Amino acid sequence: MSSKPKKNRISFLNPVNLHKRMTEQMEKLGYNKKQKSKWICEAIEMFLDYPNVEEQVSFQGKVSSKPDEKPEHEIFYIDTELKRKIFDLQVSARLKFPELDSLQSRIVRAAIRQRIIRRR
Repeated sequence: MSSKPKKNRISFLNPVNLHKRMTEQMEKLGYNKKQKSKWICEAIEMFLDYPNVEEQVSFQGKVSSKPDEKPEHEIFYIDTELKRKIFDLQVSARLKFPELDSLQSRIVRAAIRQRIIRRR
């Protein structure tokens, strides 16, 4: 009997405009709403290969919503190996930028922004 890899639940705040752009990009690439976790995990995997990811996290990971807009509370699922990679990036980003908070959410938002920018 084979067991499925353990999935971890991740939640983060997503600005309204980023949520909208993410949904549009997913649709353009043929993903449906049930494949959101897959799309975000792919975005994170791609993001981890970029140079200077700690710097990207520091300036692209902000929530940055308009004052009158409440960010979307997003939930997705991720395997344990990718969760470990995110943790490793949190550690290295914390060493470079000790003033940053909510690093896991910042990493997810920065990865989503980069995937949208690079249109993949």
